[in-house]
Amino acid sequence: MRDVREAAREYRKPDALPPDIRALREGWNAMALAHGFPAWGERTSRRMAEDALGALRRRPLEEWLRVFALVPRSPACRGELSNRLRANVVWVLTWTRAGLEVAEQLLSGAWSLDPERPEAPPHEEPGAAVCLEDVPMGTEAARAWARVLAALRADGKHRACEGLECFRAVALDDAGLEVAAPDQFSLDWMQDTCRGLVNGYAHRTGLAGLRFVVQEQEEEYSPPVAPAEPVETLPFEPPPSIAPAAESLPDGVERVFFAARGCSYTWQPYRDDPAARRLLALAGTGGVPEVLRRWGHGVEARYRQRCDTLADLVRRWEANATPEYRPDTSPPAETRRRADVDVGRGEYPPALEVPDTPAGRAWEQLLEELRAAGQSYVAGHAAGRGLPVALEGPCLVVEAKDQYALNGLELFAQPALDNAARALGLELRVTLAGQPADAGGLQ
Repeated sequence: MRDVREAAREYRKPDALPPDIRALREGWNAMALAHGFPAWGERTSRRMAEDALGALRRRPLEEWLRVFALVPRSPACRGELSNRLRANVVWVLTWTRAGLEVAEQLLSGAWSLDPERPEAPPHEEPGAAVCLEDVPMGTEAARAWARVLAALRADGKHRACEGLECFRAVALDDAGLEVAAPDQFSLDWMQDTCRGLVNGYAHRTGLAGLRFVVQEQEEEYSPPVAPAEPVETLPFEPPPSIAPAAESLPDGVERVFFAARGCSYTWQPYRDDPAARRLLALAGTGGVPEVLRRWGHGVEARYRQRCDTLADLVRRWEANATPEYRPDTSPPAETRRRADVDVGRGEYPPALEVPDTPAGRAWEQLLEELRAAGQSYVAGHAAGRGLPVALEGPCLVVEAKDQYALNGLELFAQPALDNAARALGLELRVTLAGQPADAGGLQ
């Protein structure tokens, strides 16, 4: 049954593919392996071959190669939009769910593209001996190491590749390939996690073996400085010649994260160690300060640049070069809903200015009666929401400036005000400003 299923699928090896489809596959893999996109595997199904033939009928091979070159420059293909989907060869050769041809969107400029970067010349070791085909030995070693990483990516070992990108090939000889790790930490990580895997893929690419060393740091020459005169220091002061120690990346990540979020950053080695190595490689000569600068932008952002982990910063490295800017779209202050300061905090509005009239003096006596009865909280609400306007015999008329203030008096002060008014022989009537006293309200 297994043989029948395999025959029905009609998987084809690369050598059995038609020449045009084989050239299309090689062109995609040349781009995909260099930029981390999923590779076109060793086996090609019948459906995949039909999609490739249909694509070649729509466009010539040279035009598809131009499309493949534009894929790494497109944020939509890199998975930086809301759907988080990274492009593969099947999607690029066909259409999107909306019925748009991916190649047409890239070639016509309908999808945004990053500016094209000039290609850096290949690194050549100065004074390296020249082997066959006039290729410097350092370049040949780099090509051998690149073939090992490409084989890992082709089989989906992307996590191992991310951790090994900071390793550099040093020399290639009959005994195998010598690879230098940037520091002892990276070398220990490789030894503990993927040493056997990398050796296996090295043998598959034709290498006799791998030797790993720690890269030697070049010391910069500094002219001798005349010894300074001894300076007297207090016991708790450090000597003036001692420079402060440089901040490490984990310490800086924790400091920036705590300052922005108010909590500690949870460092997970399997996730953050490869991301930290990748960030330092992207920072180049900027080093840890450059990583922390962009990390601060991502931690403080709330929209597209938001970063919760170092892996997020790797994906948004270019976007975090400058702080995120969003225009203020909030409504004007006069159109915003008035905040209710009384909810949840036990506060009351500031007291209104009471006029020096018979009504004002009666109102002050009523408030004092409330405070004497231990109801200062109710008196504060009444003083901030009501204003005495008239005293007609025993009837004291108090105005609330709006319905909001009237509702507050009814909610916080109605029973206590009635009791205090009766104790003083008064009749209290509260109404809205601009309405007659008998128009309703608190009586």
